[in-house]
Amino acid sequence: MVVDEEMLVRARKRAEAKLTFYTDLSLYSIVNVFLFALWWNGGGGFPWFLFVVFFWGLGVISHGLVLFRQSNWFDKMAETEYQRELKRVY
Repeated sequence: MVVDEEMLVRARKRAEAKLTFYTDLSLYSIVNVFLFALWWNGGGGFPWFLFVVFFWGLGVISHGLVLFRQSNWFDKMAETEYQRELKRVY
């Protein structure tokens, strides 16, 4: 059916977006641990790595918020439209 194919495509896109987010989050964690280690082994001093942690963290957080808020909102809206179509057809 066409509806099943469309739902499968949407589900795959959501799954891909979530995988991308989790990959970004993992990379963020690994790189920032590495930067902290560089700072620590470099004798400390001014904690320059915090700029990277903060600003890149804002990006990762905003990506996560958009992804998970949007998916819930979109799912509810899609379900509502699906129910309307079912009522109209039957």
